[in-house]
Amino acid sequence: MIRYIKLILCAAALTAAVIPVLRGQENVPNQGVVRAPAAVQSYRTAFFDLKRYDCPATAGRRINRRFLSQLLRLPNISLVDGEGKGGAPCHESGCAVAIGRSLGSDRAIYGFVSVSRNVEKKRLGTAGAEKYILKVETRETYRIGIKLVDVQSGALLASLNEETGPEGLEGAVDRMVAALGPHYRPREATQAEEQACGEPPIEPQKETPPSAGEEAAGSPVRYHASLCFSFMVPAGSFGDVSGFSLGNVVEGSVTGLFMERTDMRLSLGYYYLSSTRGDVSSYRSLCAAL
Repeated sequence: MIRYIKLILCAAALTAAVIPVLRGQENVPNQGVVRAPAAVQSYRTAFFDLKRYDCPATAGRRINRRFLSQLLRLPNISLVDGEGKGGAPCHESGCAVAIGRSLGSDRAIYGFVSVSRNVEKKRLGTAGAEKYILKVETRETYRIGIKLVDVQSGALLASLNEETGPEGLEGAVDRMVAALGPHYRPREATQAEEQACGEPPIEPQKETPPSAGEEAAGSPVRYHASLCFSFMVPAGSFGDVSGFSLGNVVEGSVTGLFMERTDMRLSLGYYYLSSTRGDVSSYRSLCAAL
């Protein structure tokens, strides 16, 4: 009897635990398979060792290693050895773009490091024998310059320069790499900013006839002048005083002065009339038309 009671209690506890889960699944809509968010695609960047000008090889390697270690700290970057796998040293934009494309890179970094030395002579003291003893000191100044280019378009994305002494090389490199950080934001954010900053899409607009002022502004003004011979055959009551006559007409016109396709015309005529039908011997005419 006790065994049956234990079985009943276990079944009841199992039912109480399963039913809420089943009810919860019933209330969840079918949304298909839940996929993990895709990883942000990184920018493949080819790094070329900086060209050295009067810079010791050891210092050059030190600076290059510092650049590589700091660049790897940037998000969304994948470094490619620009001088490995068939690459070559590169210190200008043309070859950086060409080699970067051959390596399948998105961007490329190249640049230079130069060293200038300034010799200074200082006295050890101002009194006694020390004022006659000179101490020669050589001060080195490192100038570092790098450029970041887009391999696909060849556009220059960043140009950075730093000047420091030997003791500040690491800090100078760190500042330059930090300045490159904004250029390695996620691709989705970069594309959204480019779309937001770009020109808005052009929407089709209905064509409207141009106004009179627009027509006048867009149409050239044309001038015309002519001289022609003419004749006149009087009709009606005018024929009682004049017969057939000959003459000439001078005409001038202006087109498009105030409005397009508007013609202003002025003509001046002079006719010699036949005197067989009266005393009228000539006829003058002035005509203006718009």
